Amino acid sequence: MRKRAFLCFMLFSLSSVAANAYFEDMGAGARAAGMGNAFTAIADDAYAAYFNPAGLAQLSQAQASVAYAQLLTGLSDGSNLGLSQLTYAQPLENGKQGTMALGYQRFGLNQIYNEQSFYLSYGRKILDFDSGAELMMGANAKYLYHSFQPGAEANNSCQGFNCTFGADPILTGRTAQGTPDADVGLLYRSPDHLQAGLDVQHVMMPNVAFSGTERLPLNIHAGLAYTALWMNLSAELDSDQLADGTQGQDFVLAGERFFPTLDWGEFALRGSLGYGSQNWKQITLGASYIINKIEFDYAFVMPIGGIATTAGTQQVDMTWRFGKRDPQDVLTADLMEKARKIRDGLIPIGLNIGAVTRPHDLNDPRLVKVKALVEQGRFGAAYETMKDLMPNLPADPSYAVLLDRLNLVGEFYPELALTNERWNQTLFTGFKYFINGQDRFAMLHVSYAAALEPEDVRIERVLSKFQTVTQIKAQKISPNNPLGFIGQLLYEAEAANDSREYGRVKQILDDILELEPNDTVALERLGSSDYVTGHYKEAVLAWGKALKLETNPDEIQSLKNYLQLAEAKMGQPKKMEAVLPGGSPKAASVQAPPAPSAASQAQVQSPQKSAAPQEGKINSRQRKEIMRLYRRGVDDYASGDYIHATAAFLRILQIDPQNTDAKKALERMSQRGSAQ
Repeated sequence: MRKRAFLCFMLFSLSSVAANAYFEDMGAGARAAGMGNAFTAIADDAYAAYFNPAGLAQLSQAQASVAYAQLLTGLSDGSNLGLSQLTYAQPLENGKQGTMALGYQRFGLNQIYNEQSFYLSYGRKILDFDSGAELMMGANAKYLYHSFQPGAEANNSCQGFNCTFGADPILTGRTAQGTPDADVGLLYRSPDHLQAGLDVQHVMMPNVAFSGTERLPLNIHAGLAYTALWMNLSAELDSDQLADGTQGQDFVLAGERFFPTLDWGEFALRGSLGYGSQNWKQITLGASYIINKIEFDYAFVMPIGGIATTAGTQQVDMTWRFGKRDPQDVLTADLMEKARKIRDGLIPIGLNIGAVTRPHDLNDPRLVKVKALVEQGRFGAAYETMKDLMPNLPADPSYAVLLDRLNLVGEFYPELALTNERWNQTLFTGFKYFINGQDRFAMLHVSYAAALEPEDVRIERVLSKFQTVTQIKAQKISPNNPLGFIGQLLYEAEAANDSREYGRVKQILDDILELEPNDTVALERLGSSDYVTGHYKEAVLAWGKALKLETNPDEIQSLKNYLQLAEAKMGQPKKMEAVLPGGSPKAASVQAPPAPSAASQAQVQSPQKSAAPQEGKINSRQRKEIMRLYRRGVDDYASGDYIHATAAFLRILQIDPQNTDAKKALERMSQRGSAQ
């Protein structure tokens, strides 16, 4: 029986994994090679076109790369296996419309055999989740071409030791073959720095035989990765059909770490361990040097099982990046610039390093056009104007941060015309806070806008993006929550009060008034909080504002009494004017009993509605209410809940301003607080 010559035998030795002879998956680029090609779940550079085209959606700047590998050097038969690659990736509209890539790969065995692959790739984001996670998808359209030179042996075929059969019909037949092919990939990226990738190669299962039929089988690559600013960890499982027709599995665990320096660019180290079917084992090491948007990568791959007498694979590449830096590069540059200034004594140690990443102040005279567009809600135009100004602005990283924030808002809302709708006004305010770097207020306002207008899915998406950028958790409520957004905040304030988280109570009330400055309930509770903590002037301001807004007669009278208590404590006249529901000022003069301060660090809930104080006798209904409130106040005081105890005794004085027991109780609480 005729046998193929040495060429066909060698084709089964093209890699460290026993697999099909043609178009073996040999990876791409030295960076991924240094990680054992466990790159499916990372795929964040131009070589994503080879490993997982969905990852192209992560690129925000153009990249061009050239790579060369000398495979399995030192083979005993002297074979020279080389792999060359060229790749270019171009984001469309800064990545908003995905990223296109072109790639070329050539594998050669001496002058006998060569494979060429041409790639046209595309990847883009297809889903944004409320959690801030993203799903990307990509595909490769490929053309595979391979050929060989038969050599003299082709004209002298043998069977055993009998070499008189003449020309080998296989080796002297067709010597070149080309066929189309395709790959598809998915990449899921969560806001918790976790990524998952899936890449399916040869989905068309093309026929690559020079004669007859030999189809490339599906290759499936699945990976998980943890990605951070200067570190990536990756695990990958590959399932490929082996040369004997069985299915093989290979597992690789890899990691890389970047080391930015103040003056010498950025260095990186990486490595991996892999093992799999047919005794395949390998270790890899890699290194990089990055400076001025140029990256040099090196990798060494050493098989320790399956193939003997080899000195391993040496691989190098060089990558150029063009255009605007991606957010990770901007953050790295900002941190390094801050560290340089600290080293040189320009900034005292201990200054907030994060301040360097704040966006530039829009009040800068050079940004007058940008500011005007932001005020008009034309965020897309503001971004374009800022981008045009960037080449003429000083080398200050805060300009780049401002540009990125304008881009983020403009991506979802190129224009937002200001209307009278509450959600619209709140969202507009949130965007301005975000662009100006006031992140906590930005998250608060956009969260409120999302609750007011739940049908606009863009608000949820931009909120998730803001959450990722600011690292501040969004305030979200269920659409079925009967309390509403403000009601939920009031409920949380009460819960925090019960748990004695007094600082949080104050913050929640301030947040409510930031969103709704005329919310009377929040104003009343804020006044009570200030009164109990001895801030009488602030209590007068809060209660005074609530009084002007209140329309309920009972509540109006309650607020008058509270104001008199606070003013008496401040030594002010016990007389005030209030605007009653009719709209006309009406003088009110009531004797205010001495009201001790509760100096303990606590807040009190605002008084509930109750009967207004009356001159003369206390009726039986009021007497019962006083007894109930007194028992409740004593119980709260005994349990250490001075907040509710103070509220109960204040309510008694609201009904009966001369109640001696309530006055004494408040005085005891005041003395206890002073002693503490």
